[in-house]
Amino acid sequence: MPEKTKEIPDRGKILQNWSFPEFKQPERGRAWYVWVIIISLSALTWSIITANYLFTLIIILVGIIFIFQNKKTPGKIECQIKEEGVEVGRSFYAFEDIKNFWIVYRPPEIKVLYFDFKGMMKPTLPVSLENQNPLEVREILKKYIEEDLEKEEEPSADSITRTLKL
Repeated sequence: MPEKTKEIPDRGKILQNWSFPEFKQPERGRAWYVWVIIISLSALTWSIITANYLFTLIIILVGIIFIFQNKKTPGKIECQIKEEGVEVGRSFYAFEDIKNFWIVYRPPEIKVLYFDFKGMMKPTLPVSLENQNPLEVREILKKYIEEDLEKEEEPSADSITRTLKL
């Protein structure tokens, strides 16, 4: 019996293409780890003293997840801007579903392209620009979707995560 193959629809010509790490591994010094251990042990002690065992369990689980995440090496994700939309990894986002985009570019720390979607169910999608020229990416995207010139900053969750080196 012939094997069934899943056909991938043609989404148009690739206009721009690059890859970026799945997540950033922040550089953390010894002091950062000391503070995290002190805060974690304090919270753990407080949760046991107050008999809040659910909080104790949550602290332990977060610690285990953090340890495993810290040992993981980031994979590469490919981003392609095509004639009909943007492909990030295995996901495709049609231009008609994207409300707008904005770029926050402050090298070397921040080089990110953000997409906002129509409807409230999809969160903002950040895409690291790595070594891409942001002006070239911007010019390509402006032909298909609106640029949000009001937004000049990264979302606060991204800023907090970067500042705390999480």
